[in-house]
Amino acid sequence: MLQYETQVSIYERLSSGIETSVFDCVPTETIFPYVVLGEIISVPDDTKTNSGERITQKIYIFSNAKGKEETFFIAKDIKQALSAELIVEGAFVIDQSIKKCTVLETDGDFFQGVIELEVLLEEME
Repeated sequence: MLQYETQVSIYERLSSGIETSVFDCVPTETIFPYVVLGEIISVPDDTKTNSGERITQKIYIFSNAKGKEETFFIAKDIKQALSAELIVEGAFVIDQSIKKCTVLETDGDFFQGVIELEVLLEEME
């Protein structure tokens, strides 16, 4: 399973490619805005000759700015940072794409963005 290696690659890409802080686990007293790597789902995608995985990584954006504008701009930065192919240790990246981007107002005083990145991998032998 390549979930960990994929998340490491996404984290490194976002940490170096966007100005907003990126976390796997948000420290207390974190200042808005920030990005969190959320759920990661792996589904086998094997063929007769190759072992593969289809991985979906949810990426959350949290902003306490008035309105959705800051969240939209952070989402745009994330999309740009993830436009180049990831490098995942132990695998070839066959395809990667953002499948969904949602921006919503929460019950609290902040806005949330949710991006779903899908990565199709073939394991190296």
